[in-house]
Amino acid sequence: MLIRDVGTSPWALSDFSKVDGFFRKQFGKPLTVSAFGQSAPHNRLGFDYRAAIDVAVHPDSNEGQTLIEYLRNQGIPFIAIRCAIPGSATGAHIHIGLPSKRSLVLQ
Repeated sequence: MLIRDVGTSPWALSDFSKVDGFFRKQFGKPLTVSAFGQSAPHNRLGFDYRAAIDVAVHPDSNEGQTLIEYLRNQGIPFIAIRCAIPGSATGAHIHIGLPSKRSLVLQ
């Protein structure tokens, strides 16, 4: 259902441009970002994803496999999710950044 890699390098939203630049060079288009930092679905699930990005590509697609290989080579943490997981993921995507514990309380 998922692939998880905690990476070896620190990750911050400011690193987005290097990942997007790689993807643009490989595929001639920008990353399809479905969430840049915290989003309403993350709030509903109780996740703290303020330092994460969700990319709307299937991990098993050519784009997904190429992105995963790049993230691994760069030591960037990610979770590749192949399908919806009730209470955790709304569908297939690649989450870039460290995983979140379910402890976020937003007011």
